[in-house]
Amino acid sequence: MQLIKIDELKPHEQNGYFFDDIQGDNWSEFLKSVQTSGVIEPVIITQNKVIVSGHQRVRACKELSVMEVPCEIRIYDTEDKILKDLLETNLRQRGVGNTNPIKLGRCIVELENIYGVRKGSLGITSHVDNPHQVTQKDIAENVGVSQDQAKGYKKLLTLIPELQDSIESGILSPTVGYKVLSRLPKEEQEKLISDFGADYISSLTQKKAQELISGLKQEKENLEIQLQQALNKSAVKGDLEALAKDTKETDTVSDDLTELADIENTVSPLENLPTPIEELKPTDDATDTVDGESIIAELQLNVSEFVKVMSKHISMEDLYEEFSKADKNKVRETIEDVEKVINKIKNFLS
Repeated sequence: MQLIKIDELKPHEQNGYFFDDIQGDNWSEFLKSVQTSGVIEPVIITQNKVIVSGHQRVRACKELSVMEVPCEIRIYDTEDKILKDLLETNLRQRGVGNTNPIKLGRCIVELENIYGVRKGSLGITSHVDNPHQVTQKDIAENVGVSQDQAKGYKKLLTLIPELQDSIESGILSPTVGYKVLSRLPKEEQEKLISDFGADYISSLTQKKAQELISGLKQEKENLEIQLQQALNKSAVKGDLEALAKDTKETDTVSDDLTELADIENTVSPLENLPTPIEELKPTDDATDTVDGESIIAELQLNVSEFVKVMSKHISMEDLYEEFSKADKNKVRETIEDVEKVINKIKNFLS
């Protein structure tokens, strides 16, 4: 250890990316401690006098006009080893870890990268000596959080900058960020801010945010289904026109086309559309207009689109687990309504 002039020391260029400066009352207390007791723990620096651990001590000394500070010089051969010590020593020495959720997420991700950790175990490209095979659980414990919390903090890094800023400033809860908003693609996060405003989104509780997102997703899925129904109806109309031309059964087909035109004039293409099966169901007056193959083809198309939409919900298992009992009952009732329709069609075939 040796005394080195303050103005010879250089801050690490990434320190601000991973850590905030101490602020407010905590900073006042820290200053008072340095003023009365001096710098007890030496500042750790590289052979090039770059600060690895002790940025706040050096900052305090500058503010108190202290000219020299005790330093421990360590020899490093890679930047990853410097970064490892920067992260680990600062997380330990600050006592409460990193209080900035976004920057804590950055620390966790960077340490996993340095140690080559992937999915809880040692990866194939560790950038530092790792004889004990450090895992995700080990890193989480070292930064003072549970493994689940560590996963949550990492998810915050998938948020768009506006949402990250709201979390860093304390306006938006990090829990809302990683449990709800991080599930959305970035373009949907941007649309959320554009439609509702950053202030409104930041004010939401986890429950309210989840209700908002679920409602928007349901509206989007309903529109997609209705749009597909409109496209299907258009296809059926084209088939009927072709059938009229080929078979010259103009009277029967003309009635069908007139009915379709009336529907188009009175009902929006995106709501209350009849299903293709209803349109193709033969009447007493026109039993030969559409054959069974057409009905089956349209049924298969509808089922395929339905399965595609519902597949999204299968991947949302974690989300459903967080639902209240009342919300779960609503989902069950909706599924039972679908089952009733399916059973009714099955009865047609028995």
